[in-house]
Amino acid sequence: MGIRPHVFEWCNLTSSETGSPPFTTDSSTARFPITLDRLRPYDMFSGNYGIRINQPPMIKPNQMVVIDKIACTPHSGSHVQILLETTKYFQNPDGEDFNAYGISGLMSPYPVGSPSTCNGTDAVLPAMELDPPIYVLPGQTWGAIFTTLDGVQGVESGGSTAVSAMIRYYLYDGLDAMIRMKLIDMGVSVKPSNIDWYKREILNLNKSQIAESKLNTDGNIPTYRPQSLSR
Repeated sequence: MGIRPHVFEWCNLTSSETGSPPFTTDSSTARFPITLDRLRPYDMFSGNYGIRINQPPMIKPNQMVVIDKIACTPHSGSHVQILLETTKYFQNPDGEDFNAYGISGLMSPYPVGSPSTCNGTDAVLPAMELDPPIYVLPGQTWGAIFTTLDGVQGVESGGSTAVSAMIRYYLYDGLDAMIRMKLIDMGVSVKPSNIDWYKREILNLNKSQIAESKLNTDGNIPTYRPQSLSR
């Protein structure tokens, strides 16, 4: 219940020194890079390449997700794209999602200061922040796609190039999820500090304000708008 932070790291690593099978669910033994084809999208959560989990991320009807950090390896033309249902979140300026690969590692490197070349030169610093964050609403499915524009060679091809990506997100559950929707309606950024701020404002309502708020409610969250906003 409440607010739970999550960080997921994906790498093109497997536990087999031959690269077969090309995936693993045990990150502690994942140490052998596998080959990735250029321009091919790879499912980061439950695909059959690299580190994976047993099932895709699930959001219950009383839960919501806020994605506030996306980053990946800055070399090999690495990109990360977020999927909401089946739609790519990051689209081209013309609104089309064809060849829209998402956030590049040159814009948001992981780890920070990683080299932009495979030989370890030219460290890269972040050039963007995910602001506003990405909101995944109750009932929506979501996922993440990794794409390399150059391709990488793994152990099965005689290579040893490793790439990785990370996603940080917050899972809001129960009452906090309801408050999160109210903050979105108010135009206030959804983050733990603003969730706490809204709770304090509700607790500070005087009797007349409580009586007024009961005349017009939205679920269990009063429609009362606090005087000061923490955006």
